[in-house]
Amino acid sequence: MTFLDIEGLSKSYGMVGALSDVSLRVARGSRTAIVGPSGSGKTTLLRLVAGFEAQDSGRIVLDGTVLAAGRDAMPAHLRNIGFVPQDGALFPHLDVAENVGFGLPREMTGRAARIDALLDLVELGPALRARRPHELSGGQQQRVALARALAREPRLMLLDEPFSALDTGLRAAMRKAVAGVLAKVGATAILVTHDQTEALSFADQVAVMRGGRLVQAGAPDELYRRPADRGVATFLGDAIVLDAELEAGIARCALGRVPVDDAARSGKAAIVVRPEQLRIAPAGADGSGAAARVVGVEFSGPASTVWLALSDAALPEFAVSCASSECPKAGRDVRVRMEGMAHVLRG
Repeated sequence: MTFLDIEGLSKSYGMVGALSDVSLRVARGSRTAIVGPSGSGKTTLLRLVAGFEAQDSGRIVLDGTVLAAGRDAMPAHLRNIGFVPQDGALFPHLDVAENVGFGLPREMTGRAARIDALLDLVELGPALRARRPHELSGGQQQRVALARALAREPRLMLLDEPFSALDTGLRAAMRKAVAGVLAKVGATAILVTHDQTEALSFADQVAVMRGGRLVQAGAPDELYRRPADRGVATFLGDAIVLDAELEAGIARCALGRVPVDDAARSGKAAIVVRPEQLRIAPAGADGSGAAARVVGVEFSGPASTVWLALSDAALPEFAVSCASSECPKAGRDVRVRMEGMAHVLRG
């Protein structure tokens, strides 16, 4: 069931268009990640939903309530939407407990118990209750910001790149922790991020923005396996895009004859292969696959990256991951074969 409905949303700053006719539906209790390069319009979209700015045209409907229509917009403080900014934006003069309870009326019955429950929810123990923000780690600060945003039981949670200031290991842990908290309270959430891995692992739905437009939206695995175009394919991970000739579900390309996911298409087309679909075998194996040469190897512990150049010089060098114990040496001739199906791009 649709919980948030964004219809034909547009926004310009002077002569610069930030959003153009963006429509997106978000299901109740789901997590949506909005991704795209800098300047794609993803943060503008989030700010319009939050009510921090007004749209030029379009509609925003939340759980049956019209938040914005045309140039009219409900003020942010009446929307009951939680917002977690990139830096947490905690009040430096307040301790953890008062930061979490900032939006709760001081005369509220059970206010202290509510704050304690929120701190427990985000796994911050009683020992941290009286600390100031500068006495917390980056991850702890983000947990406090999340608890504060949840304090008034918002109808929708918006997270604007909340993990970007954290180091790589902590980012993964915080992402998992935040997803767990949101699932516990059944919150509907929208995450804005430029990190593809973050989007794919966090969300039930991923929306890809480019040039102020929504290019494609859907389940993470659907977008990764069946991107709408070359831009989506390369933005969501490493991708090898090949020119091909299609006929009866088979593509003839630099990798040889490979099956594709569109048996109806024929003629010239571009296909996408993900590196994890490729397997390397010694040159004298069974003769299947395309001939290639190893031009470089990057050791990365258990797995290494192998850079290959196909005999077809028109195709740039590309990378394949393999177990370090099985990596061929640079300069070796090998054969490359594909598993599964290649995806045929539109158009």
